[in-house]
Amino acid sequence: MSKAGIISPCRSIKDKLGRIVSLRPYGEEDFNGLFEMYDEFQPKRKAMGLPPAQDGNRHKWITQIVEEWFNIVAIQEDRIVGHAALDRPVGANAREFMIFIHQDYQNKGIGQALTFSMLDAAKVMDCKKVWVVVENMNRIAITVFKKAGFNFVGEPDVERVMLFKP
Repeated sequence: MSKAGIISPCRSIKDKLGRIVSLRPYGEEDFNGLFEMYDEFQPKRKAMGLPPAQDGNRHKWITQIVEEWFNIVAIQEDRIVGHAALDRPVGANAREFMIFIHQDYQNKGIGQALTFSMLDAAKVMDCKKVWVVVENMNRIAITVFKKAGFNFVGEPDVERVMLFKP
């Protein structure tokens, strides 16, 4: 699901190393680059079993995400280095959020920029709630999500749900 008009066609940021990274809605031309990012991603099954370890399952998962979710990619020198997606509305227009940053680009500000861009898109789509599941040990992701305005809901466990209300 492209919806390129939902957010600005392209936004560039400088990561913490000074590299220019472009953020933009996913387009069909990004299909192979997204496969490459997830094929290189380590460790597989990092977040609740995602991305899938087996090539066939991973490729099927990616295909489903790009066909059914709203997607934004982060690109540095023609290479996809990050991917965020927002699911179709469930219930009271609540949408699930997911984000993956290639291991060579983590902790550089790209995840934060993708998260804020996706939440801007969610506001334009008139989402009432955006939720994300995060492992309790993933302190970096939790910090990013809190900066973006997510709050924990439910009881503490190995995995936690965080909720953003635009």
